[in-house]
Amino acid sequence: MKLRKNKKAIQLSVNMLVVIILAVVIFSFGVAFMYNIVSKSFKLKGTVDEDLDRQIETILCDKPVCLSANYKKIFRGDFEIVGLRIYNTRDVETTFSIIMERKGAFDKEGKEMEGDLFVTLGTEITQREITIPSRSERGIGIGVEVPKNAESGIYVYNLNVYAGGADYPPPQQIRIEVP
Repeated sequence: MKLRKNKKAIQLSVNMLVVIILAVVIFSFGVAFMYNIVSKSFKLKGTVDEDLDRQIETILCDKPVCLSANYKKIFRGDFEIVGLRIYNTRDVETTFSIIMERKGAFDKEGKEMEGDLFVTLGTEITQREITIPSRSERGIGIGVEVPKNAESGIYVYNLNVYAGGADYPPPQQIRIEVP
């Protein structure tokens, strides 16, 4: 009788070891799978950034300063990018200053609102300087993030470009609609 109990105990122990080994193997596959997904997402992010830069730089227009879109509808909690292209028409390398300022925000009846969106010129918030070689162009991304608690309406931003302290026309305006 004692031998039977020991045999059942050993069988139970072996079963437990098999379950533990299977759990460790399945857990290892799960970790490897997650590692592959995360590493590929970082690679994809880099590809997306490069593609975005290429798209911004190929904005077609016949003016020295152009926006990819001067109107965008962006929902609360979303982030969008508007492309700005500057073409240096001068015969010398020039440093351009880009200054963005909030003109106003208006509700559906046209009444002024106090709210604001988070709008950036790349890593800078409202001002950025770039140097562009003679007869060359450069694209810049303007990030627009709409807070989840933003009021519905139209948010208007003026974008002025200066070359060596002088206006570099034409000035641009971005209108963001938050439905």
